[in-house]
Amino acid sequence: MPSSIPADIIRLLQAGHFNNARQVIHERFQGTVPDLSVGLALAVACRGCGDADAALEALDAALTYSPHDLSALILKGDIYYDTKRKRLAMQCYANVLKIVASATQLPAEIQSALPRIDSRYHEVATAMNQHINGALTSSPETKNLPRFQEAMKLMRGEADMYYSRPRAFYFPGLPHRQFYPNSLFDWADDVMQGTSTILGELQSITNSEGFEPYMQRHQQGPKGRVHSLLDSDQWQALFLLKDGERIAPYADACSGTLDIISKVPLAAISGRGPMALFSRLNAGGHIAPHNGFFNTRLICHLPLVVPKNCKLRVGNETHEWQKGQLVVFDDSIEHEAWNHSQEKRDILIFDIWHPDLDADEREAISQLYQSIDTFEANG
Repeated sequence: MPSSIPADIIRLLQAGHFNNARQVIHERFQGTVPDLSVGLALAVACRGCGDADAALEALDAALTYSPHDLSALILKGDIYYDTKRKRLAMQCYANVLKIVASATQLPAEIQSALPRIDSRYHEVATAMNQHINGALTSSPETKNLPRFQEAMKLMRGEADMYYSRPRAFYFPGLPHRQFYPNSLFDWADDVMQGTSTILGELQSITNSEGFEPYMQRHQQGPKGRVHSLLDSDQWQALFLLKDGERIAPYADACSGTLDIISKVPLAAISGRGPMALFSRLNAGGHIAPHNGFFNTRLICHLPLVVPKNCKLRVGNETHEWQKGQLVVFDDSIEHEAWNHSQEKRDILIFDIWHPDLDADEREAISQLYQSIDTFEANG
């Protein structure tokens, strides 16, 4: 019990004289809860009297002074649990577990209560999930709703929430969506049908010296942001279009590839885009988690040479590439890729405008980027 509570009240509570303690607290503080300690003492007294609702009322008053007080949250969860309001108990216990996860030091009484809290939380969470799953079984159509299924994983704590966090420029109002279904793009089927043509052109230049490290030291900014694959041959690129310019001779050798993606709304910005490249992740390669520069574009992958155990994670969803199956995702959300095979992985990458941007917004963004790029030239 908090030491700021008068000793006589503490003695009454320790002796189990809860009615007397409740009356003394009420008289001494004139029916008010002036601070956290008084609220806790009153809650203990009311709970001992069997008045759970009054105890919860006292705790709510106490928590107005310290919303994250662990003693108050634990006691509130215990009262809800004992009175069969287990969903509310689970919410209180969840708050406790979240707070202690980042705490560096805890009082002994809190530390000793954690195993019970953790056990009760998982007991209620398991029962609640079983109840929900049983209820949803009668609605089998929910299994065919990917976004609903993702929401369920988030609710159950089986997945974390990831948001668009571009490193350079954030355009508000665009959805925080990890992967985009191909059905949203009327050009997707044409690109996938061109897989053989694109792979053939890649193979025709595969012995050239066009592949180079994707991350190169001379491209780094003045702060020298060091990438784990800087100047590494683990992750290589062969550009057909770079900063909006054709890269000879590879663009000429892959004219069929460029013709196939010419019908795509590529993110064309003078001096910056679009880009189109063959990306190679060699055996054992891992591209560490990172975020792209802008959320105004989406990244498209057309897998061409894909051994087993080659995957892409965007946010909380992991995708395994399949040859010829287009993958469209928002690279402003944290993502990573790996090749756990003993062979190379090759894909075609190109970027498109975010489909939620209208023509005027695209033009404004283009003008913004161009003005940034010409700042020093006009100085």
